Amino acid sequence: MVCFLILPMNCKLNNSLEMPVIGLGTWQLTDKKVLTKAINTAIDSNYRHIDTAAIYNNEDTIGEILEDLFENNVVKREELFITSKLWNSDHEDVRNACETSLKKLKLDYLDLYLIHWPVSSIGEFNLKDVWTAMESLVIERKVKSIGVANFGIKNLTHLLSFCTIKPVVNQIEFHPYLPQREIRSFCSKHDILCNYYEA
Repeated sequence: MVCFLILPMNCKLNNSLEMPVIGLGTWQLTDKKVLTKAINTAIDSNYRHIDTAAIYNNEDTIGEILEDLFENNVVKREELFITSKLWNSDHEDVRNACETSLKKLKLDYLDLYLIHWPVSSIGEFNLKDVWTAMESLVIERKVKSIGVANFGIKNLTHLLSFCTIKPVVNQIEFHPYLPQREIRSFCSKHDILCNYYEA
């Protein structure tokens, strides 16, 4: 008897929206030719999640590629799940940072927007102010879901003490050499998906 393990293609977030399980990470992909090939290959392989960030310096290139895919009916916008991230120098004006990402990506909304790190590169990190601004993006429909990246238990506990909209994701690095069991257990307990990347 042969058994096959069939993995779900999407996972349900705590706001009832769904996110594709597997996505294309675009960190360090800035060459347009390489990025175009990577995204087209991913779409052809049925990837529907593309992950980028302001600090990756590739949102404008990704926007051009996506625009071409949409115009040529290769894929529809609503079939894709696009994630971007708020960089450490942009905490004072979250709305402007998000709108800049949207403009570069040539999109009307993001499916997921994350606070990239729980630190500021220009001053004190005020999580409450930043998160309140992130929640406003959901209310204004600039983003469908919000979350965090690289957060530990201390920052997540603080966030959960005041948030109105709970983070749907904590994107962290984990793999056999860095299992991160404690933070993964904490997130599971609080219905926050540990979306992982492998560096």
